[in-house]
Formats: sequence, C-alpha cells, structure tokens
Amino acid sequence: MSANQIQARYRRGKRDDQLVAPIRKQQKPTRIVQWVNGEKLSLSQIACRYGFAVGTIYQRYHSGCRGEELIEPVKHEAGRKNDLLIDDHGHFVIISRYSLTHQRNEVSVRNAFNHLAKNRSEVVKAAAIEKYLGEVAEDFKAHMPSKELIVDNQRLTRHELSKQLGVEIDLIRNRTPRDGQVEVAKERLVKEKRPVNHRVKINGERLSLPELAERYHLSIETVYSRWKRGKRGVELIKPVQK
Repeated sequence: MSANQIQARYRRGKRDDQLVAPIRKQQKPTRIVQWVNGEKLSLSQIACRYGFAVGTIYQRYHSGCRGEELIEPVKHEAGRKNDLLIDDHGHFVIISRYSLTHQRNEVSVRNAFNHLAKNRSEVVKAAAIEKYLGEVAEDFKAHMPSKELIVDNQRLTRHELSKQLGVEIDLIRNRTPRDGQVEVAKERLVKEKRPVNHRVKINGERLSLPELAERYHLSIETVYSRWKRGKRGVELIKPVQK
C-alpha cells in the first residue's frame, strides 16, 4: 500500500489492523432493464425515449413500478391542473397524457390550453391545440434570422458571407434581418461598428476615458476596468494602490 493511503486511513480514524486491510474493489452497478411497449430498455434509455428525468424513472423503479408503470404521466398536485382535459377526437385526456401520446412539449401544450380555455375547467379540443402550436411555430420561424442571405444577387450562407466579406460571423448574425427578409445590402454587413466613447465630467472638464487616463497618469486599461465595475466621478481617477 502507498503511504498516502495509510495516512488517509489514519486521518479517518482507522487504527491497528484497519490501517492495512485490503482495498475492496468496487463492483460495477448492475444495468437494470425493463420491457416497455415491446422494447427492452435500460432505465436511462426509458427516460430519454419517453421524455422523463432519469431520477424520476429510477425513483419509480425503486418504489416498485415495472414496465409501463414507469412511464405513467407525472401527476401534479398543485391546484386543479389534473382536471384540465383535452378532447382528443372523442377521448378526454389530461395534458400530460396528451403530450406524451403526441410527443409534444408539455409546457407548450399547457400554455396553449391556458390561452384557449376561457376558464380552467373547460375542455379544449385537440385540433385547437395543434392549430395554436402551429401558429406559434410559424411565428417563431418567421422571426428567426435566415440561414441564407442574398447579397449582390448571390445566395450565400452566413458562414460563406463571413469568409467572403472578412467580417466576424457574430456580426453577420446580429445584422441579419429577423422579419423573414433574405435580401440584404452589402453595406449593412460590412459597415464599421462605432466605438462607444464614454465621456465623464470631472473637476469642471468633460473628458473621454482615454483623455482621462492621460490627464491623471493612469493606464487606459485601469480606467476602463473601473468604468465597467460601476465606478464614476473621482473614483475613476484614484491613485492605484500598490
């Protein structure tokens, strides 16, 4: 055994024979598998496949749940959320069951339900839910920057534009229209960023930060660092403490 192992055992209160007891090799944990809907899956695979947290599946398994019991919808205890029903073509189901069956995000379905329902006990039809979620997706897509842009009658991706124009890709992304427009003027993408020139009034003079650093014999980095930390006025020009 190494001296470090002996010292570690001694610090933990081990004495005599306990100091030289053989090191026990840890056995690898047994991989637990279950049959769910005709598939043989591990607990972590079940969680990933059916959209549950791994901890939730393990907790249910150790509570005695097996097979399809492991993927029962999560029951919410707060308020009357369990009473909210969706009319899924004549079958009345709760939001979590509907989300699981149709592979929908439960939070999105619940938000759609709350938007469509006039009161919390009303039944909402599945068609209305799907129509609302589709409109949200289209609106989101319309306001996302286009992956391809038309510049000088050329259709190029943002990465290709970045290389061709010599402009950083982040700058291209920031200047890409978000209203579905794909045709962009070249001048918009290559225009120089205007440097922010903060000006401060000290002792009756209005100076920029570089002028302030030169006037009071400080480095520009020190003055900018103080400005970013929220220092203002005379706090910007205090002597540097060595």
